[in-house]
Amino acid sequence: MLCAVGFWAIQQILGRGFYANENTLTPVLVGSLATVLTLPLYYFLSRDLGAVGVAVAGVLSMGLYTALLLWRWKARQGGEALKGLLGRSLSTIGIALPGFALAYFACQLVKNALPEHPLLGAFLSLCLSAPLFGAPYLLLCRFLPPALWRDTAVILGPSLARRLTRISPSLVTADCIFIAWTPSASVIHRS
Repeated sequence: MLCAVGFWAIQQILGRGFYANENTLTPVLVGSLATVLTLPLYYFLSRDLGAVGVAVAGVLSMGLYTALLLWRWKARQGGEALKGLLGRSLSTIGIALPGFALAYFACQLVKNALPEHPLLGAFLSLCLSAPLFGAPYLLLCRFLPPALWRDTAVILGPSLARRLTRISPSLVTADCIFIAWTPSASVIHRS
């Protein structure tokens, strides 16, 4: 299900764009259409793959919902707001892959080493996967595309970002503090 988080994030931002334009109906109708179209997937994939099939169907459903919502946004508002989204998404995926691979293989090693203790294995996998994913991701964000580091610094908060690297104070502004520490913040606006 973690694969759907990217789709969910884009859908959340787009949905708020529709709401800001006083259009609450489009996200509801598009979401309902995506659900109806993917209902057969839930049935067939759950029958053939069990719980994994339900998860795969959920990811496909969220992907379809996001694609349809993007299509409607572009048809109504134009593509200017979406400019750079694909490139940023692909570079983020590329930067996340090394950390994902490390975390995945560590989790597989733990699972194979402790087959008779699944709860302990799950706990150890969680404890290992966060630093094994996070360290390469933060390093690659810091040294590859500068825009990704700025986005990551917003999420980390200005004081932690400054401690991790010597980052220019101009990259971490007062509105970053607001965005990073407001639980309901879904949209990041920069001037």
